[in-house]
Amino acid sequence: MKKIRIAMIFLSLIALLLSGCGGAKMDITSSSSKAKIKINDAEDGTYAEISVMSVSKGKTVHVESSLSKGKLKVEFAEAIKISAAGESEEYVAGNIAQTIEVGPGENLELTLDPGKYLLQLTTVGQSDGTVQISIE
Repeated sequence: MKKIRIAMIFLSLIALLLSGCGGAKMDITSSSSKAKIKINDAEDGTYAEISVMSVSKGKTVHVESSLSKGKLKVEFAEAIKISAAGESEEYVAGNIAQTIEVGPGENLELTLDPGKYLLQLTTVGQSDGTVQISIE
């Protein structure tokens, strides 16, 4: 659990650095089964990643959009472990298993094969609001 927190802090710092002086365009809070993405008036094509989320057998991914404008494209990429035994776990994105887009007020449910996924997020159009993803 501590490794996941360290990875999330690291990803948050990268997002801040990439966003420049204007502040973060996406504020992400996540765990292995939930993510909250707050989009702060981001321009088209703003990109971020969420570290590993795990889908177990029989679980469904729920995506709930509270965007006031724009859309968010979410790509569920297979997480490929690149760290050796005894090292902190590191993953890279593999093949895209599924891609969805959500706009204002949309709620989606999808089924993914059991496994670990990196979520790649891209805004479509000028976007603002919140998107929540949960695995239940």
